[in-house]
Parts: sequence; structure tokens; C-alpha cells
Amino acid sequence: MRNTLTAIFLLVIGIGAIAQNDPGTKVELRESPFFDGEVTFSTPGGERTLKVALKQLQMHGGARVELPLPEKGMLLLQHRAGDVKLSAGRTEFKPIEGEWMTIDLPEGVTLSTEDDSALVDAIVVSE
Repeated sequence: MRNTLTAIFLLVIGIGAIAQNDPGTKVELRESPFFDGEVTFSTPGGERTLKVALKQLQMHGGARVELPLPEKGMLLLQHRAGDVKLSAGRTEFKPIEGEWMTIDLPEGVTLSTEDDSALVDAIVVSE
């Protein structure tokens, strides 16, 4: 009976080890889209259509990710949680939680964390 319990214990430990993600293949950025589509509105010059994407970005500690962005438009980011550093062009910035940032595209944007996970809301508006 003791050998059977030992075998079951070792099997459970082995399955748990296999099920864990390999640190070399972990996902650095997880996107949770809320809306990704076109918005049409009226202006004095006629109707105008813009592409709008609302998403939440989650990063794990030690990640450094360049955001895939359109060539023309605007990016609005809100820092929700965790320690994150934002690099846009030659500017580096460590926002506080709740702070909003606006970035004109096609500026390249990189988010990075050291040892903390981070959560950022993103609104991308493009033509």
C-alpha cells in the first residue's frame, strides 16, 4: 500500500512538472481585446471612419515587448497595475498607476518590466 501511495505521489508530481510552462517559451505579452473595429461619425466635412482597438495588455516580470502598432494614428495607454517602463522614441517613462499617456504614431513603443507583472489598457486609433 505504501508503494502504491508513493507511486501515485510521484506520478502527480511528474505530471505537474510536465504541465508547467518552460520558462524559455513563456508568453511575454498577453492581449485581451475588448473592441476592434471601425467607428464612423459625422463631421462638418462629412462622415469620417476610423479604426479603433481597445485592449488590455498583461506582461510578466522580466518582459520587454515592442507593441505592434499602425503607421499612422494615436495610442492612448493607461497604466493599471505593476511596475512598467514605457519607451517611445528617445523618451523613457515610468508611469504611476492610473496615469494616462498619449503617443502620436508612428512612434515605436516598447513596454518593459523588471521583476513585477504589469497591466496596461491600450486604445489605438488609426485611419
